[in-house]
Amino acid sequence: MPHLGHYDYLYQPGSSPTTLLLLHGTGGNEHDLLPIGQALNPTANILSLRGNVDEHGQLRFFKRLAEGVYDLADLTLRTNQLAEFIHAVAAQHQLDLDQMTIVGYSNGANIGLNLIINHPKLIQMGILFRPLYPLDISSSNLESLKLAIFFGQHDPIAGQSLQPHLVESLKQRGAEVSVFDIDAGHELTNQDIDIAKTWLQQLGSI
Repeated sequence: MPHLGHYDYLYQPGSSPTTLLLLHGTGGNEHDLLPIGQALNPTANILSLRGNVDEHGQLRFFKRLAEGVYDLADLTLRTNQLAEFIHAVAAQHQLDLDQMTIVGYSNGANIGLNLIINHPKLIQMGILFRPLYPLDISSSNLESLKLAIFFGQHDPIAGQSLQPHLVESLKQRGAEVSVFDIDAGHELTNQDIDIAKTWLQQLGSI
């Protein structure tokens, strides 16, 4: 498996200039979201990362102090590492960042969202499944950002209480946000994938 900067990753070249950057959830690895990426866009380049934080044997993308309580210093560090990696891997594989979409699940969605907010010119599209983002959004300009956010109506981890504040904060800063409430828990479903693929098609990204 290739290693670059702070990450091990998988890279599968596609036949189109689009790239899906896959970020798994807690306890997952770089293989977890490969079927989802291929289902979303079978012609895309696939770039799938392995989380570089070990939490009691489970891989994550940043440290936390408790469920929903982030180690903010580590989150900043890991987000900056991810930004550096994206620049480096795009140069190495000649990937167009303007045609890259983050596809993140759970912990992967959380660091993906933090990356988008704090490095707003880096990646302009994201599909975020079951994010839990309890932080204030300080970025003042997200006008070029397009996001699809998928919440589970019965999700015991990333529940509904923070959803309105997160979505409204993103919209107030200019992001174009599509929100989908899925009849599911924290797990991903075929409905998530079908809707996400349709969203990409509507934006002309497939």
